Order: sequence, then C-alpha cells, then structure tokens
Amino acid sequence: VGRAPLAVIVAFDSDNARRCVRLGRTLYITSAEGLLQYDGRQLAEVGFHQFPWTIGVNGAASTGSMAAGDYAYTASYRWVNAQGEKERSASVLTATTDVSGGGGENAVAVTSLPMLHRTHKTDKPIALEVWRTKVDPPDGAPFYLASSPNPQDVGDANNEYIENDVGSVAASTMADFLSDAQLGGGEQNPQNGGELENVPPPPCSLIAASADRVFIADVAGDPDRVWYSKLRKDGELVAFFEANTIAIPPEGGRITGLGFIDQTLIVHRETAIYAVAGDGYDNTGGGANYEARKLPGNVGASSQESIAEFERGQIFKSAKGWYLLTRGLTVEYIGGPVCDYDAETVRAVHVLKDRHQIRCLTSGRLLVLDTIAGQWCEWTIDDGVHAAIWSTGYHYASAEAVKVERADYDGVDYGLDVETAWIKLADLQGFGRVTKILALGEYRGAHKLRIRLARNYRDEYFQDKLWTVDPTTVGGPLQVSHGPKYQRCQAIKIRITAVGADSTDGNYTTPTGEALKLTGLALELGLQRGVNRNLSPSQKQ
Repeated sequence: VGRAPLAVIVAFDSDNARRCVRLGRTLYITSAEGLLQYDGRQLAEVGFHQFPWTIGVNGAASTGSMAAGDYAYTASYRWVNAQGEKERSASVLTATTDVSGGGGENAVAVTSLPMLHRTHKTDKPIALEVWRTKVDPPDGAPFYLASSPNPQDVGDANNEYIENDVGSVAASTMADFLSDAQLGGGEQNPQNGGELENVPPPPCSLIAASADRVFIADVAGDPDRVWYSKLRKDGELVAFFEANTIAIPPEGGRITGLGFIDQTLIVHRETAIYAVAGDGYDNTGGGANYEARKLPGNVGASSQESIAEFERGQIFKSAKGWYLLTRGLTVEYIGGPVCDYDAETVRAVHVLKDRHQIRCLTSGRLLVLDTIAGQWCEWTIDDGVHAAIWSTGYHYASAEAVKVERADYDGVDYGLDVETAWIKLADLQGFGRVTKILALGEYRGAHKLRIRLARNYRDEYFQDKLWTVDPTTVGGPLQVSHGPKYQRCQAIKIRITAVGADSTDGNYTTPTGEALKLTGLALELGLQRGVNRNLSPSQKQ
C-alpha cells in the first residue's frame, strides 16, 4: 500500500516565527520560507531562491576591442537592500566561446540569462551580473565583472547594466565589447579566491548572532544541527553555505534556544545544554569546524524567549524554573522565590544594565530580578504578549496596544507588604509566650501600618491591627511595639503591610508615596518547659 500524508497542519500565527537578530544594519527574521531580512522598507528572503542556471555566449560580428581567442563567462544575481548592504547569488557553470578576430568578430553576445521570478525583492531592482575571463584563460583564471554595475547604464549599446524584469519571460542579452585592459580594472568575482558560493538558508525557528555570523537552528528536516553563516563582510548581508553546520548530540530532547556567553555559542535542548567551541570554517572552507560538548546538568531552556545574557552569565527558564548559567559554564538554580509562577509561559526577557534589572515578561505578570541584590519582585502586568527595548525605553505589547514605561510618573500605587516564615519559639514543637513584637524602620511618607498575626501553623490570622504611625518625620525612625492578643504559642507568623493614610479597618487603600523602609523585627518572649502544649484533643491520641 502506498504511503501518503493524511493531514497537513499549517500554523499561520506561531510564537516560534518572527524571532529576530540584528547584524550590521539589517534585521534577520526566522520563517517557514527560510531566513528573511528587513531593511526598514520591506521583508525579503536572505539569499536567492534560484540562481542564473544557464548562460549562452557566441562571437558577434561587430566592432569591438576583444582580442582573438577563447573566453569564459559566468553569471549571478546581485541585490542591494535599503540599508545599502549587498548580497550576491551563486554563479552558474561557465560557458565558453571563441572569438576569431578574422571577420570582425571581436565582440561577444551573452544570452539566455533567466529572470528571477521567485522573490520578495521588489522594492529595489535586482541586477543580473555577467563575469568574463581574459583571453585564453588557464584553469582557475579569475573572472571580472563585464556588465556595468551602474543602473544608469540600462539600454547602452555595450556592456550595459542588466536589470531583472520579474514580469518578463524572455531571456536577457548583453553585448560584450571590452578589451582585457578595460576588463581588468573592474570588480573581481568573490569566488576567484576560492570563496564558497552563497546558498539560501533553510527554514528555521531559532536564531542568534555573534559579531560576524548568524546561527540558526530547529531547521526543517535537520533538527540536530545548527547552521552558521559565512563570516560577514562590512557592507554585505549574511550568506550561507550548506557545509557550515554543527552537529549537536541528540541527548536532551529537541533544540529549544540559542545564546552566547562571552561569544561562546550556547545551544539549549529541553533537558541539556551544549557549549560550542571553536572558530568555524572560514569563507574558503578552511580552518576547523565548531565542536559541541555537553555541560553538566539535566536542564535546558524551555524557549528562545526565556534566554538572556548579562554580567554574571546567562539567565534562562527551564521546565524546572529559572536558572543561571555562569561564565564558568556551571548551572545554578535562582528561581526559588518565583517558583509559584513556573507554569506561566515566558514571552520575553530583557536586560536593563543601567538599572541592574532583568525583566521577564510572562503570560501572567512581569518578573523583575535585581542583579545586584539578587532579589525578585513582581509587577502586575497580566496582558503582555511580547516586549522590546526601543529608543524611549522598555515597551511591552498587549493584544490591543503597545505600552511604554512612563518616565514622568512620580506617584506610588503600591505599599510595603512583608510576611515572615513561621518563627519557632524553642525549636521544633517548643512552647512559649510572645509578649511584644517591635518593628523598626525609617519613615518615608504618609501611611498607616497594618499588622496581622497567625500562630501554631494555622494560616488564618487571629489578630489584625491598624496603627496610626507617630511621629511622622520623613527620614526619622519608625518604631512600633505591638502586643499579641494571644501570647502563648509554639510558633508565630507576622505580616506587616503599609497602607494609605486614609485607610480604615476593612477599607484599605495604597500609599500615595514611598511609605517606609523596614529594618527589622524584635520579639520579647519567654520560653516554657515541655512540648506540644497547645494541641487540640483530636491531635492527642
């Protein structure tokens, strides 16, 4: 029985698409068509989906300057994007012709140059380039640009600029009249020195960039390799060659993300991390390829969006929470304080160096890591679908709008709210009496202090007290002595909240400015002999 597909599923709006990096002046974007480029005016494919696959040449009876003998020709496409960065296709196999010179045949007609129809490059014209050797070329002889590089030379009688005509099905023709002396002063074909030809990159969903290369992964039909571009030259777009790939050992599931630590490529699988060492092949295929080695541990990034590099190394979110890959290539768990949110999807991670922050936008909130204090906090943003740092600061996009962080807002719409862990009076199952709880801090602005107490490992609060703070000297000490209603307990938990100065019991508002800085807590207590002094009858069996 013949095999045939039963269903084809196409995702038209996948989060795995549109991942991008910038190298030079151009943005590179992943897609199912292949790698795309954005130059500020249009999206177009990187490279060319085809190259001029045929070329015909024959001597022409015309007055020109070519010496009698044999000549070789080849052709390519060239395009310059709106940023002024150039790319060139691979060249066709060469065609040769003989110029006898006896009957005035000292020119060549170059024909059968096919037009490029499969392209998004419609904003600016594509040029068809014709390259020629000097007379009687030996093996490996260089090719020189015989067609004009100047778009103003379209329609000239000789060696004109050949513009790709997407609407045409006819082959283009150029007459070559140049002498070897005139030809030799022009541009040389990059492949003269053995440079590898350019091929279009494959469809992919992961991308990263170093100082001079683009790396792609999760390649269609090639899931266990990372492709890398040739070394990019100034003023040129990135180009690829099919042999420039890195084998990544399959252990650890599918490849989920790419990143860098000190220009070392880091490849994340679902439950493994690989460091890629080496310099890679140069543009002639010389040198040694990159090599991947597995790092200790059994975690990896859950997605490309959860990876970011900062001064300590690389932060990433795994299926087990947030981790740090240090510059020494060791893995540390840092996500304990925010583990309650591990089930949320990470939309974007950005490093704000000037603020010493890492902002992690998830499907439910914005988590912020202070890289100096090593502490997390949470911002109540629950509608973010992505984020970016642009000229005016941090932006996040919701389904309806793009929102920017305000720089002119001087109010506060939050208050301090801290809760201790269970404070055990005399180690496990100990017993005692808490007579006073003393809070110490610095008064910063108008507020009231709400103090709640729980005891004996029961989460419900047995006391909820709203204090009017006095004195109210900004910068001065804030001191409160609070006596519990029930003093005897095995353990006590204390929650202190700064609320608005207009708050009343049961109706709490937020402060209009920074309320206080809490320095510490002290307990006045006495311990009693014995254990389990406050158990209910059902707990005594």
